[in-house]
Amino acid sequence: MMNQKKTVLTPHQASALHYKNHVSLTANAGSGKTFVLSQRYLEIAVTEGIPLRNIAAITFTDKAASELYKKIAGEVEQRLIFFHDDETRKKLERIRRQLVSANISTIHSFCVDILREFPVEASLDANFQPIDENLSNELIELSVEEVIKSAFEHSEEINELKYLIRNFSSRKIFADELFFLIKNRKNVTELVDNVYNKSEKEISEHFYNSFLELAGKIFLKKKDIFLKNLHSINDAVLAKVRWNQTAKSVELLLNKLDIETGTEILLQALGEIREQICTGKGTIKIRGYAEKDIRQSVAHEIDEVEKFIQETVGINVPSNHKQIEIELARLGKTVIKFFNKVAALYEQKKREKGYVDYEDILLYTKEILKNAYVRTSLSDKYKYIMIDEYQDTNEIQYHIFLPILDYLKTGNLFVVGDEKQSIYMFRDAELEVFTETKKNIRDTSGSQFLLNLPDSFRMAPAVCSFTNLLFKNLFSQPNEMYNEVQYSELICARGDDIKGEIEILIGDEDETSPDSEPELVAKRILNLLDENKEIIWSNIAVLVRKRKSFKDLEKVFSKYRIPFNVVGGTGFYQRQSVYDVYNYFSFLLDKNNDTALVGILRSPFFNLSDAQIFEISRQRDMKYWDKLKSFCELHPELYFIMSSIRENLTLSKSYDPASLLRKIFNETNYLAVLTSKLNGQQELANIDKLINLTTSFNQQGFRTLYDYVSFLKESIDKTDDESQAAVAEESNSVKVLTIHQAKGLEFKVVFLFNCNETSPISTVRSKNITVNKEVGLLTKVPLNENYFSDYGSAPVVNIHNHIARRKDLAEIKRLFYVAITRTMNYLFITGSYKKDFHYSENSFLGLLLEGSGINLNSESFKITSDLKLLKRKTEGFETVSEKVNVTIPVIKKIEEYKRSDNALVINKLPENLELEEIRDLPEGEIISATKVSIFHQCPLKYKLTYEYGFSGLMNQIHNWNNGKNNQKYEFQPIEDSIENKGSDEPKKSLYMFSDIKGRVIHKILQQETEKSELRETAVRIIKEETDVFNNDNNLFDELTDEIVSDLLHFYESDTFSEIKKRSNYSSEVEIYTKEKDYFLYGIIDRLIFDKDKAIIIDFKTDNLPQNEIGKRFETYLTQLKFYSYIVSRLYRAIEEFHLKIVFIKYPDENASLTVRKDDLTQIKSEIGEMVSAIRANTFKKNLSHCKDCIFAINHNQCIMK
Repeated sequence: MMNQKKTVLTPHQASALHYKNHVSLTANAGSGKTFVLSQRYLEIAVTEGIPLRNIAAITFTDKAASELYKKIAGEVEQRLIFFHDDETRKKLERIRRQLVSANISTIHSFCVDILREFPVEASLDANFQPIDENLSNELIELSVEEVIKSAFEHSEEINELKYLIRNFSSRKIFADELFFLIKNRKNVTELVDNVYNKSEKEISEHFYNSFLELAGKIFLKKKDIFLKNLHSINDAVLAKVRWNQTAKSVELLLNKLDIETGTEILLQALGEIREQICTGKGTIKIRGYAEKDIRQSVAHEIDEVEKFIQETVGINVPSNHKQIEIELARLGKTVIKFFNKVAALYEQKKREKGYVDYEDILLYTKEILKNAYVRTSLSDKYKYIMIDEYQDTNEIQYHIFLPILDYLKTGNLFVVGDEKQSIYMFRDAELEVFTETKKNIRDTSGSQFLLNLPDSFRMAPAVCSFTNLLFKNLFSQPNEMYNEVQYSELICARGDDIKGEIEILIGDEDETSPDSEPELVAKRILNLLDENKEIIWSNIAVLVRKRKSFKDLEKVFSKYRIPFNVVGGTGFYQRQSVYDVYNYFSFLLDKNNDTALVGILRSPFFNLSDAQIFEISRQRDMKYWDKLKSFCELHPELYFIMSSIRENLTLSKSYDPASLLRKIFNETNYLAVLTSKLNGQQELANIDKLINLTTSFNQQGFRTLYDYVSFLKESIDKTDDESQAAVAEESNSVKVLTIHQAKGLEFKVVFLFNCNETSPISTVRSKNITVNKEVGLLTKVPLNENYFSDYGSAPVVNIHNHIARRKDLAEIKRLFYVAITRTMNYLFITGSYKKDFHYSENSFLGLLLEGSGINLNSESFKITSDLKLLKRKTEGFETVSEKVNVTIPVIKKIEEYKRSDNALVINKLPENLELEEIRDLPEGEIISATKVSIFHQCPLKYKLTYEYGFSGLMNQIHNWNNGKNNQKYEFQPIEDSIENKGSDEPKKSLYMFSDIKGRVIHKILQQETEKSELRETAVRIIKEETDVFNNDNNLFDELTDEIVSDLLHFYESDTFSEIKKRSNYSSEVEIYTKEKDYFLYGIIDRLIFDKDKAIIIDFKTDNLPQNEIGKRFETYLTQLKFYSYIVSRLYRAIEEFHLKIVFIKYPDENASLTVRKDDLTQIKSEIGEMVSAIRANTFKKNLSHCKDCIFAINHNQCIMK
C-alpha cells in the first residue's frame, strides 16, 4: 500500500482499503464512506497499475457519481502536488487522462454500456434508444387501451373482460391496474413463470401453503415464550380462584398447545384464547380473570402476552378460506392473460422504434448475463466492482453484479452502505440483498471482511448521544423478516469543541395561533441567528416527510422575511411558464386558437395589458389573429409583435420545437421578466429544464408540432408530481426539502418539521392488486359474484398485510434515523399538540416517545449516557469513553419576534414638487375601480397607461430591447369601457379560456343556475357568446367540461353553501355615485345585505397557484374598498362591510377583509386624493412598485428619469 501525505485515515477507514478480498463495509452516518470509496479506487488504480476501464464504481444517483468523480479527480491533483518521484507521477497522470472515460456511473448507465457492447446477444437494435418515463407511460397506456378494446370485439375474450371489470368495479380501474402491473413487470413476469402456469386448484393450495409457511416463521418461534408467560398468568389466576372457569378452559388449551405443534393449531387456539381472556382492544380482562391483585405479580408476563395476542389479530383461517383462495387464483390467472397481451403489445411498440425503457435496461442486462460468452467477457473486463449505497439495491441488480464476478470466484467486490439508511422500499429497494451479499462475502472471504465505519465526523457529541439512546431502543430485537435492522453505535469523531443542542418544539394545534408549529419554527430560526452570529441562513435545513408541508413553511417564512429555497418542489408542468409555452405552441399549431393567442400577448412574451387586449378585441375582424393584425396597422409601435409571431408561424413548419423554443426566448424579454421575480433563479432553472425536456422529446423519433403540444397538454393535465428543476445550492437561504432529498447531505442546523405526520400503511385492498413476488397477485375478492357485499380476504392476504405493516414501520424508523443524522450541531424536532400527547406509532413524535421516554408535559428532559469519542493523537487515533449530559427543552411558546431592522426609520426628503399649469377639468368624468387601483399601485404607471396610451413610451424605448414591453402585473379593467361592449371573441384552449370562460361563469352565477342544469346552461351561454367553435365539437365539449367542473367544485364548497343561505342580495350590481363633479362607478358580482352589514363578493376565475392567493387578494383590495365606499353612499344604514374575493378554483380559501363605517372616512379621503391627483395630472413615482411594474428596467429601475 502506498504512503500518502496529508490524508490521514482512521483505523476503520484504513482497513477498508485492503482490496485483495471481497469486502462489505457498513458505514454509519457521517463516517466518510465516499472518502473511503475514492481512496480505495485510487489505491487500486495506482498500486495495481491497471487501466481505469477495469474498475467500475456504481452509485445510486447521477449526483453521487458526479461527487465521487470530483473527489477522485481532486485527490489525484493533491497527490500530484505532494509526490515527486517519476514513477508515481506517471501513474497519476495516466489516471488523470483516463478519468474522462472512467466507469463511475449509476447502475442504469453501467447496464446501458453493457447492452451497447452486446446488442446482438441482447436481441436489441444496435442503435437502441433509452426512453424517459413519460414516453414509456404513453406507450403502456396505448397498449392497455388497445388490448381492452380488442377484447370487447372478440367473443372469446369479452366474458373474461366483463368478469374483471365487475371485480374492479370499472373499466378505468382495471386499466389502471394493468398499467401498474406492466410498470412492475419484472416481478409479475416471475410470477407468471413460477405461479400462474399452474391450475387454479394448485395456485389456491400454493396460497394456503404460503400462508402457513409465513405465519409459522413469524409465530411458531415465539410460541414457547408465549405459552410460558400465559401458563404463569393462568396459574396465578387458578392459585387464587381454583374454580375459575375461564382459567380452566385456558388451561385445557395450553395443555393442548404444549403437546401439539403446527401453525393451524396455534392460530386456532389463539383465536379461542383471545375470545375467552381478552377485551375488544386485545388486553387481558380484569373482571373475571386477571384481577388487579393478581396483575402485579405477573405484570411482565401480561405485557408480553398482550403484545403477542395483538400481533396475531387478523391472522386467522376463515371457514371458507378454500373458496376465497380458488376465487383469488381464478382472478389472478385471468388478469395474467391480459397482462401478457399488454406486455407483448408494449414490447412490440418499443421494438418498432428501437426503444428500451428504464426497467428494460436492467432486465435485458440480467438476461444476457446468462450467456457464457458475455459473462466471461465482462469478468475479464471488470476486475474490481465497487457499489455505493448498497442498502438501496434490489434483487435484479444483485443478479447482475454477482454473475460478472462469477459469484465471487473471480474479481473483487466492494459494497458500502448502511442498513439503517435504507429508505427506498417504495422504489423496490430490498434490504435482503445487502444481507445476502454479506453472507456471500463471509462465505468467500471470511467474516473478518465484514467491516464497519462507526466513527461519525458529522454530529456533535450531544446529537450522537441522543441518537444512540433513541435508536438503540427503536432498533432493538430486529427481525429480518420485517426488514428490521440492528443498531450500530455512533462514535463521535468531531474534533472541535461544539457540544451540540437538541430542542423539541410543540406548537398549538390551531393553525392560526401565533404559537402554531410553523410560527414556532420561524421564530426559533430568527432567534437562533441572533444567538449565534456564526450561523447563516444556508446553514439551516427544514426537513419534511411529504412535500405537502412545503406550503405552510413557505407562508410563514414569507411572513417573517426568512429567505428560503424549496428544493425539488413538485408541479413543474403546472408552472405558469409551462402554460405560456403551451399557449405559444398551441397557437402556432392553430392560429384560430384565440385563447392561446391572448395568453401569449398577456404573458411575459409581450406583456400587453388587459386594456390593450380589450382594445384589440374591438376590431371588426372575426378571429383574434386578424384583429391583432388590424390593430397593429393602427398602432405601428406594436407591429413587432405581429411580425415576430408571423415569422414563428412560418418557421414552425420547418423548425423542431426545441430550436423554435430557444428562438422565442431569445427574441423576447421573457427570461428577463422571470429573472426579476423573487424566485427568479428557480424560474430560470425551470426554463432550462423545459428546454432539455423538449430536446429529449424531439430526439424520440419523428415528432411533429402536434405531438409536442399534445405532450405538454398531457403533462399539464396528468403529471402533477414532476419535480421542479434543481437550483444552485450556493444561495444564502434556508433549505426546505424532503428527508429523501436530504439523504447524503449535512447541515449545521436541522429542523424536523411536522413530526406528528403519519403515512398510510401498505395493505391489500379490494379492487386493487398488490404484487407479492413470492406469493402472487393479492387482492380482496367477491364471493359467488356478489359484488356489492364485503370482499373476502384469503389468509395469505392477511399475513401479507401483517408483514407489510411491520416493514413500513421499520422503514419509518429508518427514515427518522436519516432525518436526525443530517444535522451537525443543532437538532429541532417539531410537531403540534395532540390530546394527552398521544401520537401514532408511525409518526416521528410517536417513535420519539417510544424510544426515549421523553415526557412532553415537562419543560425539559435530561439524558445521560456514556459516549465513545475518537480522539486524534500524535501517533494516530484512540477511542475513549466520556459521560455526556444533555438537557432537551420542550418549547411550546416563543415570544413574538421583533427584528431590529424592522425598527429602523428611514427618513427621506420629499420629492421635488411638480408644478402643473391650472387646467380646466371636465365634468361628469367616470372614475372606475380599476383606474383607481392602478393609480394606487403607481401614479406614474397610471399616466403611462391611460394618458400616454403607451405610444409615447414605446417611441422612447424603441431602441431598448427591440421595443418589447415587459409587463408582469395582470389586471382586468372591466369597468373602464362600459360603453364599449366589444366583440369579446372566445379563445380556443383547454386550459386558458380566461375571457369566454370568465364571462360564461359570471353569467351562470348571475342566473343562479341549479347544479343539475349547469351543463345545459353552459352550452347555451357559450353558443350565445360566440360561434367560433364551428364544427369543433371536441373543443366545445372541453370548454364546457372545464366550466362545469369548476362550478361543480364551487357549488360543493362551504363558501357556496354560505352564500346560498343568504336571501337578501343582488347579483351583477352596477353601482354609481356622484362625487363632486365626477362619478364613481363599479360592478359588484354579489351584494348581500345582512341587517346592518353588507357583504361585497367578487368572483374571480383567475388561474393561479394556491400559494399566490394572498398576494392576488392584495391587488384587488383597493377595488373592493372602492366598492364599499360607493355602497356606503347608496345604503347609509350599513355599519359594516365584509369584502370578499371568491376564487372559483379555490372557493374555501379565505380572501376577505372587514371594513367598518368608521373606516370609510379614511377610504373616502384616499379615493379623493387619488382622483384629485389623476385629474390634476400629478403622477409621482412609487418606486416600491418597480419590482412588479412593466415600466421598470429589469424590474428594479423606473424607465422614466
